Amino acid sequence: MMPRSLLIFSLTAQSLAPGPASAEPPPAPPAIITPAMDLGTIFDRYQTIDRYGRVITYYVSAEGTKASGAEGGEEPTKLPLIVFIQGSGCSSAFSRNPEGKVGGGIQMLICRQANQGSARPRARVMVVEKPGVNFCDSPGQPGTAMDCSEEFLREQTLERWAGAVSAALESALALPGIDPSRVLVSGHSEGGIVAAAVAAQRAEVTAVGVLACGGPSQLFDMAELARRPRFDGEPEEDREARVEEVYNAWSRIAADPMSTTKFEWGHPHRRWSTFLSTSTLDELLKSRARVYIAYGTADQAVPVASTDVLRAELVRRGREVTCERIVGVDHGYAMAGKAGHEGLRGVIARMTEWFLE
Repeated sequence: MMPRSLLIFSLTAQSLAPGPASAEPPPAPPAIITPAMDLGTIFDRYQTIDRYGRVITYYVSAEGTKASGAEGGEEPTKLPLIVFIQGSGCSSAFSRNPEGKVGGGIQMLICRQANQGSARPRARVMVVEKPGVNFCDSPGQPGTAMDCSEEFLREQTLERWAGAVSAALESALALPGIDPSRVLVSGHSEGGIVAAAVAAQRAEVTAVGVLACGGPSQLFDMAELARRPRFDGEPEEDREARVEEVYNAWSRIAADPMSTTKFEWGHPHRRWSTFLSTSTLDELLKSRARVYIAYGTADQAVPVASTDVLRAELVRRGREVTCERIVGVDHGYAMAGKAGHEGLRGVIARMTEWFLE
């Protein structure tokens, strides 16, 4: 039997002796689940698992994966990442026309702007499918939750939606063609507050785009919208009665906050109680990202005063803010009586260039 003193020396010597490196190899980059060609679009499909144990599906533009430097075993060129978060409702980030061709939303405009006029792509673009929504889902009442699945109604809280985007972002940043030091997270309408919440969660976000989104809680927005006259000369008492009904609706929500069957303003209590528990301003103040704001003075979905509050509070705190206050345009940046999406294209173009400059 080995003497105790020798045993101690032997163990100590072994502990000091150099051994094989114990560091684990870096995780493999995310694998493409479905390539863009098979989807009929320019986005590859990926999946990851979020902190709630859910399978999250996200899409990243295929451009840039074979940029100069990616051949012959060399590292691909790393490009900035632009994340777009869609507005309310259970519509898919993609759509299919009657002929079967797949189209997309604002993420397509971002792709065109980021990659036009250049021999090589300048950015990759990402969009995340909401939990409970399938590829090319198109409900009968877009923007609301009226025709949405039970799964969507359970999952559509601010925490769980922002958590899904955050997990997808973390996964996408491991892609070989992505520069993790340059990340823009942008969102339109409801997507604006989600973008702010994601920026609050992830320090990698260096820029936030808040499009047609207010600053205080959406409860303020509802009250301001209710106060607007519905016709010339409408009595103030009628207008203020509608404001009081907004607060009565909030009381009903607060009495049963997690219900997925009781609705107000086109969405279940569960959605409202979580989104109204914070605000775009609250979430942006938790981040140090620079901010791009674009809003119209004729917006009928978000009061212009609400976005003015956001702008004023960020500016007075010394935050880096670039702002477009566009006179006469509505929630989609269109002028009254004018068809098309030229105003929206312009906003997307300017936000994209602001980030890539």
